[in-house]
Amino acid sequence: MEKYNLVAQPRSERKKQAAKRLRREGRVPAVVYGGDDDPIAVSVDGRDLNTGLHTELGLNTVFDLRIDGGDGCDVVARQISRDPLTGDFIHVDLMRVDETKKLVCRVPIEFTGTPKGVRLEGGVLQKYGGFVELLCAPAEVPRGIACDIDELGINEAIHVDELDLGGLEAVADGRSPVAAVHPPRVQVEEELEEEEEGAEEAEAAEGEQSEESAEE
Repeated sequence: MEKYNLVAQPRSERKKQAAKRLRREGRVPAVVYGGDDDPIAVSVDGRDLNTGLHTELGLNTVFDLRIDGGDGCDVVARQISRDPLTGDFIHVDLMRVDETKKLVCRVPIEFTGTPKGVRLEGGVLQKYGGFVELLCAPAEVPRGIACDIDELGINEAIHVDELDLGGLEAVADGRSPVAAVHPPRVQVEEELEEEEEGAEEAEAAEGEQSEESAEE
């Protein structure tokens, strides 16, 4: 399992001004938590953090975190806060992980092909989230889950239990959809119009029957 080095420094001041000063210096305020140890407030280098998170594993990247030159521990990034305008890191939670214990990981779904329901019938493809949550050890996390949608027709869907997860366990219910093809919008609107017309005709017929009954 490939790991990325991440050096941290203890952080004693918790005030906003101290956090802003760290960010100006290119460091990111962080909290290390999980496992049997107490949470620790630290700061990490923003460039090193960004490099690790832009690998193929993304948020599932395991960092070898060393605080102030001490012993290392494995962590993964969780609850990342960014500036909505600049995208710069504001804060990050680093969760301790054990190579022998499973954790929940979000793995991207790699869709291939163009559904026949889109190609031949003008349908609309909908993807549900674009990822699947798996329960696995850090070393088992795949870079992605392949999903061929080429033969997907209108009103058809692919579900979690149809994906090849390589023997790993999915967190979501097996019948949760990951992709589906819906009828063209025009067709849906026409069907709705027909239903409305049918309902209006039924109401009119009921009204006529009520009037006849009243006259009798």
